[in-house]
Amino acid sequence: MARITLIEDPAGDEALEAVRTKLVGPLVSVVHVVHNSDPSGKPNPYVDVVTALRQLQPKLKDHSLESIDLVGHGAPGTIRVGATAARSSKLRTSNQTQDWALLDSDVAKFESLTEAAQLVREWQDLGLLAPGFQVRLIGCNTAVDPGIVPDGLMTTLQDGAAFIHLMASFFDIEVAGTLGYIGVESFDANGFTQTSVLRSCHCGTNDSVVTFKPSTVVTGPPSDTKVGTLAVAGVTNGADALLKHLLSHYDGQAQELKARLPLVIRDESIPLSGTVVDLVEEGKAVLLRSKGRTYRAKVHPERVLEAQHATLHYISRRGGPAEKAPPSWAARVATPPVLPINVQVSRGRRPATTAAP
Repeated sequence: MARITLIEDPAGDEALEAVRTKLVGPLVSVVHVVHNSDPSGKPNPYVDVVTALRQLQPKLKDHSLESIDLVGHGAPGTIRVGATAARSSKLRTSNQTQDWALLDSDVAKFESLTEAAQLVREWQDLGLLAPGFQVRLIGCNTAVDPGIVPDGLMTTLQDGAAFIHLMASFFDIEVAGTLGYIGVESFDANGFTQTSVLRSCHCGTNDSVVTFKPSTVVTGPPSDTKVGTLAVAGVTNGADALLKHLLSHYDGQAQELKARLPLVIRDESIPLSGTVVDLVEEGKAVLLRSKGRTYRAKVHPERVLEAQHATLHYISRRGGPAEKAPPSWAARVATPPVLPINVQVSRGRRPATTAAP
């Protein structure tokens, strides 16, 4: 078994330098902020993440990979992937540089890691990944719910549960973050060892279940509150034919989420009577927000591409004939033949009222 550890450039930071000095294993690499590597002109550390993974790949032939760890300073819902170095004099070009090197729930940053996720899937096909493989975001409190950290300190930072959920659903990879403070004592020569503070998120590939372990930050007696479901058909009152057709691609029972998701990940929000439908995860899921609760319905596994096409069609048609910019992921989905909506609906597909198996 082995772990890859990618640590942000310490750039003189004492805590990171101490961790970097301790990491002497063969699967350790320092991530640097690479200038002029992004089409927008922003210095981009994620290019170096991919470069480091490719350089380490030959060393995996005799190992089964348990995790890829991104190590850097963290806070609820964020981890630095080069932001510490960006704050030093040698890289301080603008606040934009620092922000870009801070991984959070900004989808543009996730898209910069798409190549890394594709590489991990290649490794999976080659049998290089161990069962239970994770991407782990190793910084202080990265997976903590908003407003509180374990020692009682109140914060106004981002939502750690939404952060790891977004990354897990975006990449179809189990993702873990931390529920506490970490230091040099949390590492040995080969990487992070303080697994008791980890919280993971897994998005089922064959159902709509999103699993957090542990489910919440424990600040009192454990709760056994059950997570409910919502019938997708129950929210279609007031929906037009185009939206009903779109929703027919998803499981009939949406699963309630214990954690909120940042609304920045929406492609579209459609208000109905008492419910809002959010199109999320590149057309692979929808969120249903009703009476203070949030539910998530995932696409039927055999209909992912179909659902993505239906989502793009809905977004392009919503609001009338006026042109609307497609979402950034549209270019990665092949354009299907255009069929009338009544023809699409009448091809023997399961209706939205069908319960999830």
